[in-house]
Amino acid sequence: MTNKRKSGSGFAHFASGLLGAIVGGALVYFLLAGGLANSEDSSNETPNLQANRQEETLDNKNSENKEPGSYEDRGQSMESIVVEKSIDSVVGINTISEVVNETFFGPQSGYVEGIGSGSIVSEDGFIVTNSHVVSDGNVSEINVLFNDGTSQKAELIWNDQSLDLAIIKVDGENLPAIDIGDSDKIDVGDRVVAIGNPLGFELQSTVTSGIISGLNRSVSFNTGATMDGLMQTDAAINSGNSGGALLNTEGELIGINTAKAGNSDGIGFAIPINIVKPVIERVRETGSFSSVYLGITGQSIDYLKQIPNINLGNLGTDKGVYVVSVFDRNSDFKEGDVITEVDGKEVTDMTSLRKVLLNYSVGDSAKVKVFRDGKEEELDISFNIDSSNVDEFSNARPGMMDRQEDNGGHMWMNPFFNLP
Repeated sequence: MTNKRKSGSGFAHFASGLLGAIVGGALVYFLLAGGLANSEDSSNETPNLQANRQEETLDNKNSENKEPGSYEDRGQSMESIVVEKSIDSVVGINTISEVVNETFFGPQSGYVEGIGSGSIVSEDGFIVTNSHVVSDGNVSEINVLFNDGTSQKAELIWNDQSLDLAIIKVDGENLPAIDIGDSDKIDVGDRVVAIGNPLGFELQSTVTSGIISGLNRSVSFNTGATMDGLMQTDAAINSGNSGGALLNTEGELIGINTAKAGNSDGIGFAIPINIVKPVIERVRETGSFSSVYLGITGQSIDYLKQIPNINLGNLGTDKGVYVVSVFDRNSDFKEGDVITEVDGKEVTDMTSLRKVLLNYSVGDSAKVKVFRDGKEEELDISFNIDSSNVDEFSNARPGMMDRQEDNGGHMWMNPFFNLP
């Protein structure tokens, strides 16, 4: 009896162990299956979460890199923002000039009307424009039309025909002066906006846009004058745009629109604002500007080489300004000198010489390099004369070149008209 009880007890223990093993294995299986499922779900979600986080990071970086008030943020084009900032600073200019024409009945005088544009460069009413807009100083009346429709008379403060620049003045306070930029920072391909009055005041404050197509361009006009250092743009510039504003993408004045290439579309030219900056700054400080006077007339060597049968002798250089005549009896210059540098700044023609002289006032001095009788010399020059007080200066204009008759009866134009 004892042996039978021992056998039954062993079987019970065996069955109990087997049942425990089965239950334990099932629990382990279900636990492991659940863990693997969670792991798979996590691995599937991780790339999406990482992508979302990367997108958020890029968005944050882009928002940080955007400038406040950028075109994208404001939902406006570059042109509309520039116009909004600057259009009130661009004005229309109407002039009346007396002209005298030779007719069959003798000299007949009359008046002609001119239209151009300008930019307000100071709150108290100084306006920069082209010299030809104000008839190169031979103007009887100047009227300025503001963007709000009001008009006012203006007076001529300064003009330089060889640079085709002028400054006029209206009476006013708190006028919308334009921001002045740095034309030396402009590159080919930069976007620009031109504002002016093409074809008259019926199209006042017309806006065109384009790019800078070229820099340091030289342009010859039918008057015989040559302008260099110009900016070329494909922004439309037409008659009446002269003197208007060429603006960068910040709405800053970088150029004065001056000309277009004949009947060609998309080829316009502007004078870099940095050329006239010394004049603007002086006018803002003192209310006036006077060009210094060298007391000479001259012409570029390059131009003289184009004159048939001319004999200049041994100049010692093939670049510079040839001194044709000397008006100031106390001048250190002599006829036949060739001016090549002023205080280290290269001089190649009368325009570049005039640009250099804009940086000087009466009382200043400079070292001028010349070639005399084929040899290089350096002259110490003192600027003692204000050109506005010199009669010869006002009479020496490209539009008033002397006509002379040679032995063959042919008429020719005296090229020696430039006087600094």
